Amino acid sequence: MIDSPEFRALNREASLATQTVCAGLTALRKADAAKTGVYNEAFFNLSIGIERLVKLAIVIDHCLDNSGKFPNDKALRNYGHELNALVKKAREIRSKYPTPNPLAQFPNDEIVPAIVECLSDFAKGARYYNLDYLVAGKSVRQGWQDPIAMWAERVGKPLLAKHYTKRQREKDARIASELGALMDEFSLIRFTAEDGSPITDAGAMLAHSGSTQVVQNWGQLYTLRLVRFLAMLLMDLHLKSVNMRLEFVPWLSEYLGMFHNEDKYFKSRKTWKIGR
Repeated sequence: MIDSPEFRALNREASLATQTVCAGLTALRKADAAKTGVYNEAFFNLSIGIERLVKLAIVIDHCLDNSGKFPNDKALRNYGHELNALVKKAREIRSKYPTPNPLAQFPNDEIVPAIVECLSDFAKGARYYNLDYLVAGKSVRQGWQDPIAMWAERVGKPLLAKHYTKRQREKDARIASELGALMDEFSLIRFTAEDGSPITDAGAMLAHSGSTQVVQNWGQLYTLRLVRFLAMLLMDLHLKSVNMRLEFVPWLSEYLGMFHNEDKYFKSRKTWKIGR
C-alpha cells in the first residue's frame, strides 16, 4: 500500500540506490588522471548504489519466501560492504527466478567480475587509501592498492587489450607524436598516470588521453551491464510481489526501467539521471 511506512521505506531506498548508481556511472565516463576526484566520486557512488540495490533484492526475496515478512537486521549486516558476496547472492536469487531474456543474465565475461572486485575492495577499505598511506593505516597494512591504480590494472588494462584496436592505437600514436613534437617546444609537462607512473612529455600525455577515452567509454558500458543485471532482477522481483499481492513493494521500473535496454542504447548515453 502506497501509504504504508514499508512502502515509503522501500520506495525511498530504490530512489536512493538508483540515484547513486546514476551519479557513479556519469562520473565514470568523465574520470581521468587529471581529475582523480572524479574517479573516487564514481567509486563511492557505484559501490554504495550497487550494495543497496542488492540489499533491496535480498529484502524483497525474503518477503516472497516468507509471506511478506521482512528479514532481521543481521541478515543484511552480515554482508557488510562485501560486494563480491552480495553480487553472488544476487546471482543466487536470479537462479530462483530464471528468465530466457538474455539482457537479464549476469554478464559472461572477465571484466564485470573485475569491476565487482575493485568496487568491493574500495567499499571495504581502499576508499581510505590516501589517508591510510600517510599514517600506515588499515587499507595499506592489508595490502589494498590505490583504488585508481587498482581500476587501471584490473579493469583498464583488460579493456584496452580487448577494445583498443590496432588501427585506433596507431592513429592516436601518430597524432600524439606529431602534436607532441610541436607542444614540447613551448610546454613543460609534469603529469602522473592512473598507475602512478610519470608522464613528462606532451606526446606521452596525448597518447595517454587516447587510451583513457577507451577506458571511459567501455568501463561505463561494462558497469552498465552489471547494473542492468541487478535492475532487471529487481523488476522481476516486483512482478512476483504483485502476483503475491505484496502491495508494499513499489513499482521499481519507475526508477530502474531505463536500464532495461541493450548495449547500443547504453553506448549512446554519457550521463544518467532518474527520469531521463
